Amino acid sequence: MIELYLDTADITETARFHHCFPLTGITTNPTILANSGVGLKATLTYMSNLLGKDARFFAQVVSKDAESMLK
Repeated sequence: MIELYLDTADITETARFHHCFPLTGITTNPTILANSGVGLKATLTYMSNLLGKDARFFAQVVSKDAESMLK
């Protein structure tokens, strides 16, 4: 089985691609999030609503300890 992910935080592009392909989720990192200007919480909320309850999200973090990563 193939799973398709976009490496993005661009809500508009994700909606466009999800219309064409069954996306499994997104991956992103701090640089991509910063360039989107939207923020992690808003991005993940919208992406969850768009892609559905089974979507998967992978976000790279910059913190060095688990507690800071979760914040």
